[in-house]
Amino acid sequence: MPRRPDSDLGPLARAKTRLRSRMLQRRAERDPLEAEPAGRRVSELVIATPEFAAALRVALYAARADELPSRCCFEAVLSSGREALLPRMEAGQRLSFRRVDRWEALVPGRFGILEPGSSVPATRLEEGDLVLVPGVERRKVLFTHFNHTNPVADPGSEAAARVRAAGAGLAAEGQVFPL
Repeated sequence: MPRRPDSDLGPLARAKTRLRSRMLQRRAERDPLEAEPAGRRVSELVIATPEFAAALRVALYAARADELPSRCCFEAVLSSGREALLPRMEAGQRLSFRRVDRWEALVPGRFGILEPGSSVPATRLEEGDLVLVPGVERRKVLFTHFNHTNPVADPGSEAAARVRAAGAGLAAEGQVFPL
């Protein structure tokens, strides 16, 4: 999908574009030696959540060089006995998810991002799957797998405060994320 010039965007969209550019610049300036420990810390935070405990399958991504490493999270998913699903870019910029049992089985896909090979069967995401997506800034990490019995469903709860204190957020009921 071609990108529209900034002049075609409204004021909020232009501000969002400027913020995204600043955050990408900050990410590019980050010390690469800090990336691996930060990726491990994110993995520790993820596996400590009730959302992770409730999920049988976890969809995650193979990070690009300028993103926090995701391999440690992938390994934690497999070590916990859960299935790891990674996206594959299909024709028409459509994503499919495929089960991956070994990081080494990933191959460079479009844009050089590691993804499952075409011989791996596609699977559909199901209710109860935990989906982890990359974000440009920490507050863009949102947990999306929780139900009304989970204490994080109450934005004023101690559990929700702990998620926010860790630098993440909680998706609101009915929140839509355009892909």
